[in-house]
Amino acid sequence: WTGLVWTIGDGEVDRGQYDQPTEPAFLDGACMLIARRAIEDVGLLDEEYFVYYEDTDWCIRAKDAGFRLLCIPHAKVWHKVGGSSSGALRQSLYSRSVMLFVRKRGRIYHRVFMPLWYYLVRAPWFLLRHPGTYRRIPAQLRALFVLLTGKGNV
Repeated sequence: WTGLVWTIGDGEVDRGQYDQPTEPAFLDGACMLIARRAIEDVGLLDEEYFVYYEDTDWCIRAKDAGFRLLCIPHAKVWHKVGGSSSGALRQSLYSRSVMLFVRKRGRIYHRVFMPLWYYLVRAPWFLLRHPGTYRRIPAQLRALFVLLTGKGNV
């Protein structure tokens, strides 16, 4: 478990493979229809995230409270991905939220394994594939600081 999430069907050609309603691990916060009882029982989105992963965190809490998550494939939503931030700021905010999610929802071994995997495998792989992104390194280090200490901002 790395704490990273992927949207169902992202980047895939639509061949009908997702035409049936499913119960995913989480829902994208761009469009969620939530029963009032769920909000009363689970609470609102966790403001500590500020942006990115607050929807994933809420979905985990909802499932833990006994609610089902459903993805209805024929619903249509147009969402401007990346409209909240871009570039180094986006990377910094996203990385911080990933680390915060792991700190809040992961077990101790997740908190140890995930940063090792993220910084020793995923980040170097990404930098090799996208050499112009070296400016993201300070943002990644700030996110690691948040995970390790539980404090700080990006």
